[in-house]
Amino acid sequence: WMAAERAPDHAALVDDRSERRLTYRELMAEIDEVAAGLAERGIGQGMRVATVLPSTFDHCIALLALARLAAVPALINFRLGPDDVARLIADGGMAAAIIGPDEALAAAVSGALPKGAALFTAGGAVAGADDWAACRAAPDTLAPPPSPGREDEAFIFYTSGTTGLPKGVVLAQRATEHRVLWLSTQAGLRHGSHNRVLGFMPLSHAIGFFGMFLVTLAFDGTYHVMSAFDPAAAVETIEREAITY
Repeated sequence: WMAAERAPDHAALVDDRSERRLTYRELMAEIDEVAAGLAERGIGQGMRVATVLPSTFDHCIALLALARLAAVPALINFRLGPDDVARLIADGGMAAAIIGPDEALAAAVSGALPKGAALFTAGGAVAGADDWAACRAAPDTLAPPPSPGREDEAFIFYTSGTTGLPKGVVLAQRATEHRVLWLSTQAGLRHGSHNRVLGFMPLSHAIGFFGMFLVTLAFDGTYHVMSAFDPAAAVETIEREAITY
């Protein structure tokens, strides 16, 4: 929100699979429209919502829209099998989920969610789930942004699962700011719209989320989505877009 006030017409988010390039002003409008759609479906402050997606444009918007509502995104590795994802969703008490267009995953997740819970698929329609592209509503129906407490849940990340099922790590609101600012204090990243970031680290990993995605937006930079890592495409994007980080 602060970046949108400082640099409303600067490019904030660039998709690698389409021509979409959102300025900060446009990004805020997009977030509000999607957040209103989520709220219309009963999602609100403090509710845990699983995201099981690669690092796509849709995933970026989903995470920001959930944050707008002070809901709690639980970022699950999309490469896990349907049964493991379903176990994490059931164990975590998730109230809703946003997943990729996979029928087996949709069936498993639907069975793990509470009856009547919202289930969205992004990137294609799947029977038994709502199309993420239709999760929109009039922004003027939104309540003002909530003010969560310092100890309230902010995000849930997961361990790698090398010794069993991944374990959820709940991060409080107070743990967010320094996870962004360390890029400046320890790695020398400087604030400003000159920052052009190639986001090829997974959003479901703390480095990809805090250390690339959030820090870019917090510092007024431009985040270039890389939905799936490809070395040749990465080099091409670095050259074409003059990537700085």
